Amino acid sequence: MKVFADYHHGGLFHSLHILLCERFGWELFRPTGLEWAEKGYWLYSENPPTQRQYLDPSNCVLRPDGYYYWRDSSEEIDHKCLTWDQFLETDIDVILCTVYQHSYSFFELCKKYKPQAKFVRLVGNSGEPIDWNVIPNFIDTTNLYPGPSSTNRIVWHQEFPDHLFYWQDPPKIKRIRSYLNCFNETPYYPIWHQYKERLPEFEWKMHGLNGDDGFITPVSALAESMRNTSFIWHIKQHGEGYGHIIHNAFAVGRPVITVKSYYQGKLAEPLLEDEVTCLDLGVRSIESNVNRINYFSEPERLLKMAQNCRKRFYEMVNFDKEADNLKVFFNNLRP
Repeated sequence: MKVFADYHHGGLFHSLHILLCERFGWELFRPTGLEWAEKGYWLYSENPPTQRQYLDPSNCVLRPDGYYYWRDSSEEIDHKCLTWDQFLETDIDVILCTVYQHSYSFFELCKKYKPQAKFVRLVGNSGEPIDWNVIPNFIDTTNLYPGPSSTNRIVWHQEFPDHLFYWQDPPKIKRIRSYLNCFNETPYYPIWHQYKERLPEFEWKMHGLNGDDGFITPVSALAESMRNTSFIWHIKQHGEGYGHIIHNAFAVGRPVITVKSYYQGKLAEPLLEDEVTCLDLGVRSIESNVNRINYFSEPERLLKMAQNCRKRFYEMVNFDKEADNLKVFFNNLRP
């Protein structure tokens, strides 16, 4: 089976690669070439530099098989790409849209050029506009979009390479790390510094895009960094949908410092239990939370919380079973 999908998020595309290519043995393509934007089907951004970033074939390598391949050095996988002409010449079975900007353009792309293909909408973010009239098949990786009964819907935890996110006992050094992109633009940036001042015995590291301590890549290095911390600070007030970082944290077995209410109704909510798998900053004062961070950072208590996280992850997430369910879903797509 051949699946054509857009690309905007490395972790999400990697999850599709694991599911469709590695598990199912199918082919996964994404667009390359500025014709996609010029013809009005790639609408993720109107900014020319951004369009070139995602679509310029010169960023890819043309291999002997005639396809362009783009190396995602962060996720450590290759993307197989289709130019506009190659798309027209290829028998596509599924057209998959992962961003709201392409909801209508990819739906039209399917109906106009590949009427034999099935259209699938995948959502990984909260707050996306949804027009159920153009969505016969829906993959919800947030649990926030129940949808009408007329839509073929499934809930899925975006898979990541769990062989990289393996267990290791917490380090002896007291360490708190954040991996939230653009953390310095969030309301919790000054609060981070308030805690940092009150907990000088901890080593504090702010990673992620525009973070004080740099972006950690590739994904194998991210997993290693997570294993080498005591707590993972992850407070994403707006926009959290699936949440790769929070799921990664639980996979390696590291308790998170968070605000649980921001995860109400989302896939990550069952992972979070205050003072068992996380420390919820939203229910107590700063002074109380400072004391709790100190208390649970003691080696035996931290080890217990870490073990709880790892155990809870595998209680809530079963990639093998979900892949079986997705196989049935794809084999029964509605036109």
